[in-house]
Amino acid sequence: MPWKWKTLACGVLFVFLAYHGRVTASDGWRVMPIRSQAEFDAGRIGGEAEQHPHSIARCLYDPDVLYLSQDVGQVWKSCDGGDSWKKTPGIGLYQLFGQSIQVDPHNSNLVFLTVAANWNWLAEDFEGLYRSSDAGNTWEFVLPTDVNYSSGLHRIHRSNIAYDLSSTDGSRANVWYAAF
Repeated sequence: MPWKWKTLACGVLFVFLAYHGRVTASDGWRVMPIRSQAEFDAGRIGGEAEQHPHSIARCLYDPDVLYLSQDVGQVWKSCDGGDSWKKTPGIGLYQLFGQSIQVDPHNSNLVFLTVAANWNWLAEDFEGLYRSSDAGNTWEFVLPTDVNYSSGLHRIHRSNIAYDLSSTDGSRANVWYAAF
């Protein structure tokens, strides 16, 4: 076996031994399941094959509510400050590739999300900005646009949606921005 393959095999074995069985709630750390609950329960933490979280948002006046945008799993939500997470149904999201996400500072059910058309060129017309007014259960396509995402360049936290805090009226923000 050439030395490169031996090195790779040793590296894979090290990673397997170092991380196998180490993800527990008892040590204070929890890995968010970015795949299915069944895979998480089986100890598979995800992250393989371009599966990356891209953006996280916390509701300013309801800080226990957090949303996470994930590139092949759309949107996840926590109602307990991140102790547990659930996948939102995502009805009306025609693309899977979640990018930037932001939640209204007053209304934790109002969420904006950008999605990219990566690996789904048949649905490029549905790339852009979406809005949910029911905590991610259903989505309305509000702005079709190229979100300017390249998986070879942009494996980063994306924070391209913002509200103007001075525009809030006590129930929601009235001015929003999205950059592409």
